Amino acid sequence: MNRIRKLLCLTYACWYFCATPVRGEEPEETLTPATRVTVADAIEMRQWADRNYAAGGSSKGKVGIFSPDGKCFVVVLKKGNLSSNTNEFSILLFDTNASWELAQPQTLVTMSSSSNREGVKHVRWLADNETLVFLGENPGRHRRSTL
Repeated sequence: MNRIRKLLCLTYACWYFCATPVRGEEPEETLTPATRVTVADAIEMRQWADRNYAAGGSSKGKVGIFSPDGKCFVVVLKKGNLSSNTNEFSILLFDTNASWELAQPQTLVTMSSSSNREGVKHVRWLADNETLVFLGENPGRHRRSTL
């Protein structure tokens, strides 16, 4: 897959996460100018999960992780959950061709972390183009390899 097409797919993914409200949020047209962003809003905001990328590091292999055949890619997002005092990490799968049609991604897994460690880390595709491996963690459990 060429570099420009990958860049456009990732641009769509960025647009999707910035423009799509989190479940339970008010649609943008109902917000008034007096609406203010709260600390809770900032904590529950979806963002890229990779700490190095968020700190200004390279995006290569960290933002959109493409399958070996280039037909799909995954992104890892995180958001705070105030009610459970955890950070939720989700792996979302995009079909590269369908991303041109503004298709919805498929959430493959959501894991939570009650520690300062990332709930999902080191996501990699296997050669079969269908299997992802990653290190995952849930509250009260240590990080382990997951298929």
